[in-house]
Amino acid sequence: IAVAVGAGAGDQPNGLLDERDEALKQLSKFVTVSVFPEGSSGKLNIFVGNGQPLVLGNSAAQMKAVTSPSDSTQKEIALQVNGVSNIISNELSGGKIGGLLEFRNNELTNSINSLGRVALVLADTVNKQHALGMDLESNLGGQFFVDVNDTEIAKSRITSNSLNLPPADHQLQINIIDSSTLTTSDYELRFEGPRDDDFTLVRSSDGETVLKSVLPGIFPANVEV
Repeated sequence: IAVAVGAGAGDQPNGLLDERDEALKQLSKFVTVSVFPEGSSGKLNIFVGNGQPLVLGNSAAQMKAVTSPSDSTQKEIALQVNGVSNIISNELSGGKIGGLLEFRNNELTNSINSLGRVALVLADTVNKQHALGMDLESNLGGQFFVDVNDTEIAKSRITSNSLNLPPADHQLQINIIDSSTLTTSDYELRFEGPRDDDFTLVRSSDGETVLKSVLPGIFPANVEV
């Protein structure tokens, strides 16, 4: 378009302009789009979401779905420039993509966690009650469901971030002491220093820090939250 405008002695390349307008219209169905003309050259600078640059001058980024580094079961939206991807999911709004992300991060995640909490509390409560009972031979009852703190289950409650720096030589697991106090939020465990054993536990639903402490020097170590 810029070349055609320059060579057209004032004539506009209407066919190309119509194609570009249609492309922008289709893009806006997926995400909020902001468009800014670049002087009289005919070029447009295009931003998506909360100002993420998709097209600047002669340079264009690629918007694509990538695997979330914090949860390999989920996808995130990233802008890829010169082979480098930057996740922008939290910056996107509007359109089909914005709506799907908002639904997933709020209603869907909360519903899945709520259902999981119901199942876990039910299993834990039945197990505790079942263990108090006796059969006709006066034998105490055992676990009716699999123990909620079974080692493999406890380990599965933690997903490592694929961007973690090596060495990945520590194994973590979450044991539930009181299932009745569980929330529907996910939590993020961060080791951001300054010392290797300093850690922060952040509630994902509101970004609130619920615990900030230091790991004991002897392993295995327990931290109660």
